[in-house]
Amino acid sequence: MSRLNIASLNVLMGESLREIRLFVAAYEEGSFTAAAHRENATQSGVSQHMHKLEGRFGVPFFSRETGVIRPTPAGDLYYRYCIEILRVHEVARNEMKKFRSGLSGEIVVGLMPTMTRSVVGPALATFVAENPNAQVRVVDGFSAMLTEHVRAGEYAFAVVPAFQGGPGLSTRLFHSTPEVLVSRRSSRLNHMAPIRLSDLDPLNLLLPSPQNTRRRTLETFLASNGVRVRRVLEIDSMFGALDLVANTDWVSIFPAIMMAPDIDRDLFTINMIVEPQLTLDLVLIEPLRQPMGPIAETFLRLLEDETARISARWAKVPATTRVPRAIA
Repeated sequence: MSRLNIASLNVLMGESLREIRLFVAAYEEGSFTAAAHRENATQSGVSQHMHKLEGRFGVPFFSRETGVIRPTPAGDLYYRYCIEILRVHEVARNEMKKFRSGLSGEIVVGLMPTMTRSVVGPALATFVAENPNAQVRVVDGFSAMLTEHVRAGEYAFAVVPAFQGGPGLSTRLFHSTPEVLVSRRSSRLNHMAPIRLSDLDPLNLLLPSPQNTRRRTLETFLASNGVRVRRVLEIDSMFGALDLVANTDWVSIFPAIMMAPDIDRDLFTINMIVEPQLTLDLVLIEPLRQPMGPIAETFLRLLEDETARISARWAKVPATTRVPRAIA
């Protein structure tokens, strides 16, 4: 805090805001009568206040001439302190107004890396701005862990890859997103051009571990569509996988909404998988025994809106397929 702010707070301890406003009005208007009119007071009341104020500090704040008052050096300094006090007070009032509306309380939600990399940031920023009294704690994790916490009632909801469900859970489709092949920027593929994986040379492919719900879906797709794989490396770290892809000839398959931030960046080559298209269904799970509260409903709506906005970018991907024979 600046010296002026500290001094202002010290002054405030001995003066009411009403007294400060009367002094500021007298100073700015150059007249006790005009100050009284401005502050809905009487001229005699303002004059008495000024005398009382000067007596308290033991210095004159105004020199009195016929019909005119002029501030003394002490009055000039006190005015600067008073202005600082009024400004700080108004800032505080405006900040407090933000807490009069919106939701209050706290929830925990679980999101898979697909969501936390691209969707959660804008949604959470909007939620906090609109609901300063409410807190949403987001936990990043894979489906098995998130599902158990939701079933236990510890998370208000989670978004995970589609699965068969289970007891104690309410499940519905959240969003369907295409899957994309991601390789390093210097690969021979055309960035953002749709591709057939079966047309490519054998891949060095990063896959999630068997404990990840997506692993079986990806293996089934590769085997059913004649996709040739040279080597497989298992990795369950999103950031680790992206770093490896960006710097080596290893490639991976990720949900399109996860890679949306990289469409216009010079980091990766991204290609929509087509003929056939590979799609990931994301589901919303919540505890069956407890209804979703207003905080969770509001945050979920923001997640859905942001997901739809990001997905709209992929609708602009060209329909033609241009495929080189090799990646590296």
